[in-house]
Amino acid sequence: SVWLHKTSLADSLWPAVDGVSMRPDEEDTFDGVPEATFPTMDDLQAFIKASRVQMEDGINFLSQEIGYASLGPNSATARDSTDPAPDGTDAHVRHLVFLRKRPEVAVADFRTWVDGRLVPTLEKSPAVVKLRRHLFEELDITLDHPGVTMTKPMDRQYQAMVEVVVADEDAFAQFVASDVYQAAA
Repeated sequence: SVWLHKTSLADSLWPAVDGVSMRPDEEDTFDGVPEATFPTMDDLQAFIKASRVQMEDGINFLSQEIGYASLGPNSATARDSTDPAPDGTDAHVRHLVFLRKRPEVAVADFRTWVDGRLVPTLEKSPAVVKLRRHLFEELDITLDHPGVTMTKPMDRQYQAMVEVVVADEDAFAQFVASDVYQAAA
């Protein structure tokens, strides 16, 4: 299954939070997020093997490709009352919130905060129809795209992403005005 999430920082609906960057630095901006999921590790390996032509041709259409791994229990769905079929054609408003830990925070402590506080808090909102979290591993370059940047320095990598899906923009407005959002922020 592949979801292609278009990103638009100019159209961001998220309210500003003191002390939190709402926009990445210019060199870290991106236009979209393809989210590929595989039922098994063998399926992932088959995909990687079959994508060799794209890897060899990547320099013709990519300048940078960053692939974060969130395998097995590192990806979890806290809530999903959406209809998954057909893929990507519903009218829901989907937000991918990329999270970067502070340099002084250990990865284990950051993951404990995501799983123990952030996700359970967001899950309390009745406006959220789907909530998923992905805990990322440090970038590991296993695919070779000649001429394409495939890594970032540690201080510019993300350690997690939370997908927050609501029915529509009105539901999102209710969500960010709620006590649940305030507690999470």
